[in-house]
Amino acid sequence: MPKQNKSVYGDWNSTGSMANSMIESNDKQINGGVVAHQKPHEHMSVLKILAIVVSAIVVIVAVYAVIAKLEYNSYLNSVITAKNIDKSLTETINDAEQKIKDTKVDEVADASMLDEFESILKSARNAVGVPTVDPHKLAIWQIINANSQMEADIFSAQQMVDAVKSMINQIEKSEASKSLDDAKNTLKDNIDSAAELLTNSGGKVADDSTRDALSKAISEANGVYSMKGVTDPNIYTEQSDALESAMDAVVGSQQRKSEADAAADQAHCKTIADKYSLYQGSDIVHLNEDCGFNSEMGSQWSGTYVPNSFKQNTDRTMTWQVSGSRGIETITFYPSGVYSPLFAKIEDQGYSMQFDRLAFSWGGYIRGIL
Repeated sequence: MPKQNKSVYGDWNSTGSMANSMIESNDKQINGGVVAHQKPHEHMSVLKILAIVVSAIVVIVAVYAVIAKLEYNSYLNSVITAKNIDKSLTETINDAEQKIKDTKVDEVADASMLDEFESILKSARNAVGVPTVDPHKLAIWQIINANSQMEADIFSAQQMVDAVKSMINQIEKSEASKSLDDAKNTLKDNIDSAAELLTNSGGKVADDSTRDALSKAISEANGVYSMKGVTDPNIYTEQSDALESAMDAVVGSQQRKSEADAAADQAHCKTIADKYSLYQGSDIVHLNEDCGFNSEMGSQWSGTYVPNSFKQNTDRTMTWQVSGSRGIETITFYPSGVYSPLFAKIEDQGYSMQFDRLAFSWGGYIRGIL
């Protein structure tokens, strides 16, 4: 049988078939230690998924960082606010302590509020200070917790500031109320005193116009006292001052009148002051301008004028009292020519009537040295 020659292409085809068979075999071997063959479009899908996942992680991290930064900035602002409120609380406490120190119990309408104020101050002092926290900048849960503490501290401190300021305001209102009541009561007391002074000063002043001015001031003061809705104590105080000024004027006028009367009272005997001789005796007395006297010989005694005892009688005689070693003595002055019961008992044919005479309880004196 003749030999057949193999074609080159025939051998190549055989070889190609074998290669294709091997490739198909490799594609089918997925498990068992054999790496599966991936088509190009499938490889690209996996890369896309990985890229999306990485991008998502980056976005999440970026968003977290932004949120953490915002929360941390909010925390820092809260710290600043807390420190400012704490400073305000300290200053308010200092103001309140000074207010309590300067306020007297009798300067407020209700003194019990001062004790209540001290209790509030104690709570306020305990609220002084800012919480010490140091959260990590990226630990959001720590930042949120720290911020909550700061906000709670801010709220508590602000409440204390408001409470202390409110108490200061209440004390000031109580002071104002007490001041208003005191001013009104003082005005009422002055009105009563002024009315009494007006009644008792009739005929006892040097200048009656002062009493007219006082009467007018009393009327004006009564009008102010009856006013409704007065909130300024100065309204009462100014009227009290005006009333006191009018009262002072009357008192001053009374004093001038009294001094003038006293001066006049001490000079009743100015025109009759002289030496007087005991009639038909050996004593001599010297009558002073103030109606007092002293003895130069004989009895050797003296008498001091009793203020406001002088009387000028209708028959031209004068009567007054003196106080001395013999007690209270009444002296009567008889001008010449005026009948004297004492001297009438002396039988001198009317000789003594030509002289001015002093009549004491123990004897009569004739003006001049006999």
